[in-house]
Amino acid sequence: MSESKEKLSSQAPALSVLFASENRSWCPVPWASCSTTTSGQYRLCVQANTDRLSRGLFSHDDSAPMMALDTPVSKARNGGLAKEVRLAMLNNLQHSACVRCRQDEDAGIVSRRALARLNYTSFSNKISFNKCVEKTTATGEIDHQDFPILDMDLRLGNRCNLKCRSCSPSESNAWYGEWYDTISKKFNSGSSVVHLTKDDMGRVSDSSQGLDWIGKSIFRTTFFEDCPELDRLAIVGGEPLLISEHFDILKDLVDSKRAQGIILEYNTNLTVLPQKVLDLWQHFKEVKIGYSIDGVWQVNDYIRSGAQFSKIARNLKTLQQAPGNFDIWVTFTLMAFNVLYVSETIQWVIESGLHKKVHPMNRFLVIHALRNPAELSAQVLPEKTKTLAKKKLKDFKEGWFETYVKEHLLDPNEADSWRQRLDIIIQMVSRHLEQEDGSHRLPQFRERVQTMDRYRGEDLRQALPELAQSLSF
Repeated sequence: MSESKEKLSSQAPALSVLFASENRSWCPVPWASCSTTTSGQYRLCVQANTDRLSRGLFSHDDSAPMMALDTPVSKARNGGLAKEVRLAMLNNLQHSACVRCRQDEDAGIVSRRALARLNYTSFSNKISFNKCVEKTTATGEIDHQDFPILDMDLRLGNRCNLKCRSCSPSESNAWYGEWYDTISKKFNSGSSVVHLTKDDMGRVSDSSQGLDWIGKSIFRTTFFEDCPELDRLAIVGGEPLLISEHFDILKDLVDSKRAQGIILEYNTNLTVLPQKVLDLWQHFKEVKIGYSIDGVWQVNDYIRSGAQFSKIARNLKTLQQAPGNFDIWVTFTLMAFNVLYVSETIQWVIESGLHKKVHPMNRFLVIHALRNPAELSAQVLPEKTKTLAKKKLKDFKEGWFETYVKEHLLDPNEADSWRQRLDIIIQMVSRHLEQEDGSHRLPQFRERVQTMDRYRGEDLRQALPELAQSLSF
């Protein structure tokens, strides 16, 4: 053992006790995971970079962005930020890059950190708090052989078919035209500024083409060598089911016989479901799919422009009947547009009957609270609208939900489990709304809504009448 490792290892007993009783800071992600942005820049994790600016991003010593385009995974493990965060965690300090997990935990939302701790318990022989203490140097560095990549989160560019109101061109190229015409001729993607151009036909494109990194990078050629013990691969876009390179990666894993030992995890809008991906998925150990809806029917279609809720429902039925080992749940982004429609969404999930086998922790909805753009957060709403949102959930629980549970759930333990899960969701929503008074941003919310409605030929008053009435739109 090196002198630096020995020095940190000498703290192991004290730190181990601290983790068991008090250490809320430690997370296995900086030791066992790899993550990229849509532009291919390495980052600490998706939560660290959730504001879509520079937080959580890896850079070289000369401050140049650390990109998967020309830097293999094995070399990216010890980016400066990774070393800082590891040392902070081992000393029970909350690093500023981890603010989103702290906010979620304070609001009662299951954080990325909490999920990572839970998921990695099955790999205690490969990653544990004590091992991190023992084998992390005093400068925060780790050896790639000591800590193999177990978990990878790939953002394969911004190719997408939806133009969600809470999104931006860094996540969806469907936003290019509207962004160019109403907001700016450029946008930020990781540490880079991407410029947009419009041709004579009025088509807007990304002049740098930097967001198509996966097809041009050395990542594909070094992936198998750098990640021999990969257990979980999360694939996101854009919309991953539209990105052809995604299918190439899956086929490589199937052809190499590695697929049967790997869990795939997706965040998808489920507006498309190609047969070729169904054919590939059946070879993997498990496929976890969080499909994004932000309401049902016209609520979802207004927020997630380009989506057709009826098509999502059809694809969900197809997926439920496909061969393979699936775990499927609803991912719901809580924001100003949909906070009044949480109960309707839960009711649809229950009545659809398509989520009977979902893990109890993911039952009904997996909620993520939108924090950026700040003017679209549910926290901007006035107190009377927040009160209405909480009252609707309370009435739903005591009315329709309780009637359904009593009539359909004969097992009292299952009934209690359903009630407990709904209570957790209600607490999450309430605590998020109460966490901050953002009503000073309400004028910005109104302006943004009006700009989008004019450009899209839509009307919040028709799509979300209850919200419009509460806000006197």
